[in-house]
Amino acid sequence: MEVAGADELVTIAIESVGGLPGAILVGGIPDLRLLGVRRGAELDPLPAGWAIRDANVLVDITAARHWSAALSQDTRLDPSTELARAVEHGRRLISGRARSGGLWPVATGEVDDPWLARARGLLTAIRSALAAEELVAARSACLDLIGLGVGLTPSGDDYLVGLLAGLEATRHPLRGALGAAIGSAATAGTTAQAATALRHAAAGRYSEHLQDVLCAIGSAGRGQPSLDTAIDRALAFGATSGGDTLTGVFAAIDGSFARADRLRSIAA
Repeated sequence: MEVAGADELVTIAIESVGGLPGAILVGGIPDLRLLGVRRGAELDPLPAGWAIRDANVLVDITAARHWSAALSQDTRLDPSTELARAVEHGRRLISGRARSGGLWPVATGEVDDPWLARARGLLTAIRSALAAEELVAARSACLDLIGLGVGLTPSGDDYLVGLLAGLEATRHPLRGALGAAIGSAATAGTTAQAATALRHAAAGRYSEHLQDVLCAIGSAGRGQPSLDTAIDRALAFGATSGGDTLTGVFAAIDGSFARADRLRSIAA
């Protein structure tokens, strides 16, 4: 649930949602609506935390545990046979479990909606541009995705969050320029919630569930967190937001793999 802070929206969520950039997780409460907290309420700063005056609620952070939304070293993805296998396994999992109505079917060739047909062309352009390191083409397609779709966070915006995370994890050279362009353009053409998420992603801040997926992919073969569990948790986020975000993650990984293959071919 988003409330309005001094500079931008702040998410207040129950603990089971997991870490989110710019968010406060509240323990011991199953539903924030029971407290009278409503989306868009004003959040006023206090010495010990914040007050939501409309709901007569105090958020006390004196004993809060802090979590970093920045990618850890465990999320870094370097090309290898094990990584390729983990990516393929993850792709199969998402294909079997992603909810309908989002962008994942576009990536797998199934389209039955006009806006998804529009998205198909943009996603194809992004993959090609990432492989060829064509910044102008990649930036143009990414900016056209902002606000594409429906909901509090349109599918195109969720995809871009995942794309930036995947590009950062794979150290793609276009990550910095694309992040700057997306962050600058996020204020126009989409919802306030999506714009906030895009600005966080552009600055390298991502959800805990998204980071868990990257960590599980990167730790393939080392007995680390289960990719099945991480993907299930990520897919459960929103109606299609989880699947749309993972579509962006896997597009970034594919683009980085294709780029590496191209560079090896040139060197040979």
